[in-house]
Amino acid sequence: MVRFSLFVVLLALFLAVGNAVAQSDSIDINISMDGAQAGTASSAVGSELGTGTNGCFFDDVNNILYVKIQFSGLGSNVTAAHIHGPAAAGVSAGVIQSLTGFPTGVTSGSYTNSFTLNTTNEGYLKGDQLYINIHTVNFGGGEIRGQLINGGALPVELTSFTAIARGKGVELAWRTATEVNNHGFEIQRSEVRGQRSEVSGQWVKIGFVDGAGNSNATKEYSYTDKVPVSGKYLYRLKQVDNDGKFEYSSSVEVNASTLASGYELAQNHPNPFNPTTNIAFALAKDEFVSLKVYDMLGKEIATLVNGKQTAGAYSVPFDASSYPSGIYFYTLRA
Repeated sequence: MVRFSLFVVLLALFLAVGNAVAQSDSIDINISMDGAQAGTASSAVGSELGTGTNGCFFDDVNNILYVKIQFSGLGSNVTAAHIHGPAAAGVSAGVIQSLTGFPTGVTSGSYTNSFTLNTTNEGYLKGDQLYINIHTVNFGGGEIRGQLINGGALPVELTSFTAIARGKGVELAWRTATEVNNHGFEIQRSEVRGQRSEVSGQWVKIGFVDGAGNSNATKEYSYTDKVPVSGKYLYRLKQVDNDGKFEYSSSVEVNASTLASGYELAQNHPNPFNPTTNIAFALAKDEFVSLKVYDMLGKEIATLVNGKQTAGAYSVPFDASSYPSGIYFYTLRA
């Protein structure tokens, strides 16, 4: 038996969050930045960037509010921005959270961040009593505001999405916890070129898998892509509702070359990451594999793989949204 252990450093920076795979019990948050807070009509506009887990949502398990907005047309430069509450639409309230790192000195821009809410503020959020207020030079009381509207549970809670290269094909697998109004999943692929793992061209639709419609039980899905040529590819899911609305999952990377000829543990991508990343490894033959993540003190914090794996190339996601910023290590053992 071959025994080996490989480790790689992964760097986690959580200054901005754009989580694309839903956590269990996530609540969609809708924001329309069209309210004038200073009593003067504003020509500014704004909205959340994306919907569901690609935009603004609340993780009801870890009590984390994810904010992702854009704005433009302000009458003067931004000085600060805050989350205010409790208050109904059109009613003023005090600051409960400063939007740390919000761009100032500009009249347009975008902003992404996350905030942990206490029980009281969580109640205000679920009661549609929190709002975002952007303050400017000419409007110290705030020039534009947007109420945080509780949109209810996300239509589809995607709990995992993996890609494994076997031979000349790529096996995709994903799992949902619940589904509401789910028409299905469009599978998309993009080729990776060069050393950097990034989309080199447009995403291409390669298939479609029907959804379960409405379900409160775990559902598992799979799809095999017979890639045209060997190489590295990115895959993502476009989840489509029955009414035509859609969301994208996070992407996973896989090396779709022929079966691995040796053992390999690759650098995670992206690195630094926020809050999710993908860890790729390859096996020359069937092995019992352990893939674990450790903090700087050598404490094990996560087990990503622990079981028999067939020969081939793998890409495994790691979600560090519940861990502090810092440097982590991961090891592969067989």
